[in-house]
Amino acid sequence: MLGVLGGDFLEGRRRLDELLYQEIRVKRSYPEGNRKAQSQPLGEDILSLLISARDEAGEPMSDVELRDELMTMLLQVTKLLLQLYPGLCIGFTTSRKFAKSCCKN
Repeated sequence: MLGVLGGDFLEGRRRLDELLYQEIRVKRSYPEGNRKAQSQPLGEDILSLLISARDEAGEPMSDVELRDELMTMLLQVTKLLLQLYPGLCIGFTTSRKFAKSCCKN
């Protein structure tokens, strides 16, 4: 059983890596003068900001470094949502006022 779960995890990670590296390639391929014509020009999303970042020597991050930064952010957001979820469930199930105020917006 553990081998199956481990295989699913590795396959999922491989697929996520493919998606991230594909997006990194797409963002890096935007020509400098044509970026404003894209739906999300460089500079208006977190990946674009990371691609624009430079170290002390003026060098950009490698694709692996970009992937690692994106994964760190993704995992931190997931962790935050998992921490908030139980509280939201309790609030929705125990307080009509809480549920109404959340659903109003």
